[in-house]
Amino acid sequence: MLETGRMTLPIAEPWLTWLRDLRRGKHTQDEALAAAAELEDRLGRLVRGGSPLAEGPDRAWADRWLVRAYGAAWQAA
Repeated sequence: MLETGRMTLPIAEPWLTWLRDLRRGKHTQDEALAAAAELEDRLGRLVRGGSPLAEGPDRAWADRWLVRAYGAAWQAA
């Protein structure tokens, strides 16, 4: 999410296959810990300012969207 601004579900490749292989015992504990450490380091860099996301939410946009959504739902009822 911090890299692209989007959340991908289910987990995208190549991690989907890697995690399935891990569950099947095709990776060692050391490999799993190394992958986790690398991801944790990457997450730390993104949190410290490497992310394209805004520092905080756009509350005004969210409020406008919510008012429109409620209005549309109430008109349809």
